[in-house]
Amino acid sequence: MELTAIPLRLFSTDNIVMKVVDETEIEDFHQALTTSRRSIEDFELVENEQSPENQIGVSALTGTVTITNKKSGRAHSYKAGMGTTWPVDFQDDLLSGEFD
Repeated sequence: MELTAIPLRLFSTDNIVMKVVDETEIEDFHQALTTSRRSIEDFELVENEQSPENQIGVSALTGTVTITNKKSGRAHSYKAGMGTTWPVDFQDDLLSGEFD
């Protein structure tokens, strides 16, 4: 299966076409950074859509979200798409120091 990286803007969700990650998840991402007193500018979020092979009919989009602390270079990938909890997992990792 092929993964396609789609960089997301961190400052606004206006005019962004998101497939795997929705607007409320981006808001949760921003809130996690704000709550932990981190700068949004220090983090990069990249959405990777997983293209289903031989897809027939409608199915939920899946993929991963990779978040990188640009200062420390630490990065983590999380499963993304319908039914995933990557914003909560990111916040837990952020608070436990995984991105330091």
